[in-house]
Amino acid sequence: MPHLVTFLGTGKYEPTAYFLQDDDGRSVETPFVAHALTRLLSPKRVTVLCTQQAEDTHGASLRRCLGEVPLEFRRIPAGRSADELREELTVLQRVLGVADEDLYVDITHGFRSQPFVAGIVLAFLRLAGQVPRDRVRVFYGRFLREEPERSPIWELTWILRLLDWAAGAALLVEGGRADLLANVVTESESQLRAGIAADAKRRGVKAVFPDNSELKNALARFAGDYSALRVRDLLVSGGGDKGRTGSARRLANALDAYGKSFCEWLPMMEPLLARLGRMLEGLDAGPDPDAMDLARAMHALAARYASQGRLLEAAAVAREGAVTCFARSRQEAAPWTAGNGGEGDAARRRAEERWNLWENERSKGNGNPWADRRNDLLHAGFRYEPKTAKTVADDVRRLVEYFGTLVESPPE
Repeated sequence: MPHLVTFLGTGKYEPTAYFLQDDDGRSVETPFVAHALTRLLSPKRVTVLCTQQAEDTHGASLRRCLGEVPLEFRRIPAGRSADELREELTVLQRVLGVADEDLYVDITHGFRSQPFVAGIVLAFLRLAGQVPRDRVRVFYGRFLREEPERSPIWELTWILRLLDWAAGAALLVEGGRADLLANVVTESESQLRAGIAADAKRRGVKAVFPDNSELKNALARFAGDYSALRVRDLLVSGGGDKGRTGSARRLANALDAYGKSFCEWLPMMEPLLARLGRMLEGLDAGPDPDAMDLARAMHALAARYASQGRLLEAAAVAREGAVTCFARSRQEAAPWTAGNGGEGDAARRRAEERWNLWENERSKGNGNPWADRRNDLLHAGFRYEPKTAKTVADDVRRLVEYFGTLVESPPE
């Protein structure tokens, strides 16, 4: 059930022909944007957020305009103190936080900081999961006294999608969750295209839409490989599949191509896309890498996992990366190149045996201490006197650092 939430102030509202930007040309002659939206979008009910003074000034006129559409006035304070601001936040949460209806939010006639506060509350509720992302639309009616005849109503929903982009990018960089950003790119397509089209129309230029199909595919593939810890698929290109690009490199390429077009329209996206690009730096071993090329990319991957608190993945990659540093052939470094599973596994075991001998010598006959670090994580602490979380985290960080020393100074 569509629900229009609007603001009302005490100012002088002059009649104009309000029309939806990029609509079919319909317009409504009225002093109130809420009246125009009610006619153009047909919400089933309207909630007006206003002070008592605003309702006394314009409430009766707005009610006459809306006719039989159910109308409710909800009181909000003027925002003259911290207590009034907290009260305003509470009212907005209760009005906007209804999850089972389509929500149209009109910020045109908001008083002082009300539109800003409403935007923050709406963004908060969407991130908190109380308001579905795909059921919210935001509008602003632009009225100019020097152009009073016709006034466009701009849809600002695409700006909320930019918040989704920022949240999705943060989750990818800080937590490695690329699937969430893939969902954002998919869901944001229509709103972003509408925003680009409206902007182009206002400027009298042809709209150019960034193609996000490759970006969606690259994010989906990277998300699967990163979550399932598929080192070969993340870092290595070529090999048996001649046309294949490592999913980290593929995502970096897709972000670069998408960003060039997108940032021409919206330069503010540049630092966000650059942040995503930095997260992918070093995660490319190239086509058919030798042992140390692969080890360097694996170290970058282990460091990413460690920085995100993903200790299991960091320990696994660092451990396998250390073995790779002792490989003397491509088959030992990357058993998938051997042609069949048995040959590849046997080759990998030879590199692992060299690593174990090296570590046994370093530990003066006490064996390979790093195997225990990984096993402690894999067995989830089900052992006698398990280590604390802090000790395990410190051990993993040291393992990644130790792996880095092997990359910097490969064993003879």
